[in-house]
Amino acid sequence: MTPEGPFGPNIVYTVTYTTPSGIERRMVEGDHVELENGMVFNVGNTDKS
Repeated sequence: MTPEGPFGPNIVYTVTYTTPSGIERRMVEGDHVELENGMVFNVGNTDKS
């Protein structure tokens, strides 16, 4: 799946996910997550200007 814009040098993406037990976590660049059935991922973007 290709992300929808906006794109550019000032755009920062945030990825959070919730585990099946309800714990919410935030990913940072370089993180790896072992997937479990029932996980929910959310991706958002902001302009850091």
